[in-house]
Amino acid sequence: MVDGKISKPSLVIKEIQKVVGAKVDGYLGPETITKMQKHLGTPVDGKISKPSLMVKEMQRRLNQGKF
Repeated sequence: MVDGKISKPSLVIKEIQKVVGAKVDGYLGPETITKMQKHLGTPVDGKISKPSLMVKEMQRRLNQGKF
């Protein structure tokens, strides 16, 4: 990801899907978001809200070298 955009399908999203137990298709849909929220221990609604507790928690963990 050089231009800041996520390709479709995305190899990054596929790796996240493997970790959180979602269907591995490379697309960031409601199932993947729900599984990410559960994995990260944030409120589960299947949506990325603004501001997003899920994104903040994911960034915090990545900064610590874990997801």
